[in-house]
Amino acid sequence: MGAGTLIVTYFIGKKVYHPIVGIMAAAFLAVCPLSNWIGIRILNDVPVVFFIYLSICMLLYDKKAAFYIFGICAVLTKYSAFPVLFLPFFMGLSPRTWGLSYLGIIISLYAMVTLKSFYHLSGGPLEYFYHYFQLPTFTKWPGKPNFFWAILTCVLLELVFSRPLRKKNFPPFFIGF
Repeated sequence: MGAGTLIVTYFIGKKVYHPIVGIMAAAFLAVCPLSNWIGIRILNDVPVVFFIYLSICMLLYDKKAAFYIFGICAVLTKYSAFPVLFLPFFMGLSPRTWGLSYLGIIISLYAMVTLKSFYHLSGGPLEYFYHYFQLPTFTKWPGKPNFFWAILTCVLLELVFSRPLRKKNFPPFFIGF
């Protein structure tokens, strides 16, 4: 399934940008240490990534039935792939709505993680997800510098690369990153 993921990655890059980008994306995935480490073990991450990529590829090539079949296969493999089934809805949104959606998601997650220390959920199926998100306290931030810098880096990269990628005016070399 790892080799299939490489092939599907090529087709996604080819459809979205250019065949050279597809080759570069597949090459980067082929030499990615995490992908190789997971690929040689018997884990459910390999099939879920394959089915997610395959469903996205089918959506890009306007094969809606195949998209839902492979999306359901991804969800049945690992339940965390459930949001892939909402991609057709999100593809119809305007760029302004995407920006507002990102802002709303970031604010909601920050509020949930920040308020977590004041409200304790016990029991029920949501307890697992509730305890999954956890922020270190502000007094422990100096001991965990990577946590702070990782968040700051992600936000800055999103601000720097979101506009050029949306307009598709990047040279193909930079799209692989």
